[in-house]
Amino acid sequence: MAEAPTGKQCGAYRHYYNQSGNSHLRYWHCGNSKVKVEVDMRYAANQFYCVFEGEDAFLANWPEADNAWYVGGC
Repeated sequence: MAEAPTGKQCGAYRHYYNQSGNSHLRYWHCGNSKVKVEVDMRYAANQFYCVFEGEDAFLANWPEADNAWYVGGC
């Protein structure tokens, strides 16, 4: 299993990219296979993405998406 880089956690997290508080919802996958994650969209139907081993995947802008979680393999 891969380790997340310093300052990141495995799984869903917010990445703040400016001082105004704007952020992206991202998913750092620390496992050793592709996984499917479900993204909780606040104003639309939830979305699903495959995330590869060691990938730091952009999922959506916040606040359009609120959270994401592992739901199975891809």
